Amino acid sequence: MSARSTRRRPAGPGGSARNARLRADAAARQAAARRRRLLVLAAVAVAAVVVVALAVVLGQRPGGGGAAAGELVVPQPVPAAERAPQPLAPGRPVLLGGGDGARTLTVWADFSCPHCADFATGYRDVLHEAVAAGHVRLELAPLTFVQPPASVRAGNAFACATEAGFGPAYHDALFASWRADWDDEVLLALAEQVSPGLPESFTRCVRDTGAQSYLDSVDAASRTAGVEATPTVLLDGAPLDLATTTPASLAAQLQETP
Repeated sequence: MSARSTRRRPAGPGGSARNARLRADAAARQAAARRRRLLVLAAVAVAAVVVVALAVVLGQRPGGGGAAAGELVVPQPVPAAERAPQPLAPGRPVLLGGGDGARTLTVWADFSCPHCADFATGYRDVLHEAVAAGHVRLELAPLTFVQPPASVRAGNAFACATEAGFGPAYHDALFASWRADWDDEVLLALAEQVSPGLPESFTRCVRDTGAQSYLDSVDAASRTAGVEATPTVLLDGAPLDLATTTPASLAAQLQETP
């Protein structure tokens, strides 16, 4: 007996149609799967763009142009030999420069105030040039109500630096390194960069809030003067409208005869 061979039945017309339908269904399922994968990838890409955009926006303080998060910036260091101690007068602003200037610009500001930092950094070059030219006496009255206790810490450190002889340079560094959450360690680290080799009296003043009575007296003076917001900028006692003032227009005003 011969061995029986197996044979597959040739697909008839009905089998071909079924196979075609099966192939079409499989192709449709694959196409649908590809579309779903593309939609998922598109959603992930959009989410990534949103996250990056939020990170950029949240990383900028109002007005832009500040230090990167955690960065300490020192526009002008002061060697120990060039320190010029300045006594603190109760209720009176600190002299930042131009003691013999023809005009007086008084700034009421808080070192935790972002708009104060915008003013200080945006107008720094104009004010330094005006001081150097003898056009203006530049003063700062440190206020501490924007973000206590950080505002108090920073205002106190500035007052301590004033008595230690590097107040004006420390003022510039505080605003160039702006943050809302000042603490003593950061303030001391910044001061060491501004004027290396800090005296022990400065460190003690910072840690013990040694200038608190001075800050209280400036706060009382601000209430008497009707200062309700920071920054408040007075030119020869008259308030400047910062909404319409620009560095160029202020430079022109400072050159005018009072």
